[in-house]
Amino acid sequence: MRIPFPIKVFLALLVVVAAGALPTYIYIETSFVGQLTSARVEETAHRAALLAEQLRPLNRDGRVALLGAQKKLHVERLTYLGPTGVVLFDSLATDDHLDDLHSRPEIAVALNRPTHEPTLDVRGPGVGASKRRSELTGIENVFVAVRLDNAGEVLRLA
Repeated sequence: MRIPFPIKVFLALLVVVAAGALPTYIYIETSFVGQLTSARVEETAHRAALLAEQLRPLNRDGRVALLGAQKKLHVERLTYLGPTGVVLFDSLATDDHLDDLHSRPEIAVALNRPTHEPTLDVRGPGVGASKRRSELTGIENVFVAVRLDNAGEVLRLA
């Protein structure tokens, strides 16, 4: 059985388009995801720095109260950690779901501690960022942590 010439031309065109489209799609996907992640990290780090500036002059109770009021204004999940890693405030989780979060890579970097997990580049001392799946929500997030004071208290936005 012979394949008609117009069908051969059409099939050849499909092969050429597919051969060019697949690498282009992969390049664009990789490039844009990286750019979007970088933009999200920078934006979240900026928001975390602004909120951290509001929190720094306050005592622990004042910080928790301010975060409670701010949680309705922030799209991000807000987490406030004490120096021992105990979660003092979380805008999403209930108390029975909270673990010691000091081992999270973004928090380790914010506290100048070594981490074996991959982190994202963020400018500034006392700031750490990572992209991973949240253990609480199961959603891949960008996490940014900012050290609030030398005692080791940390604000994290996700």
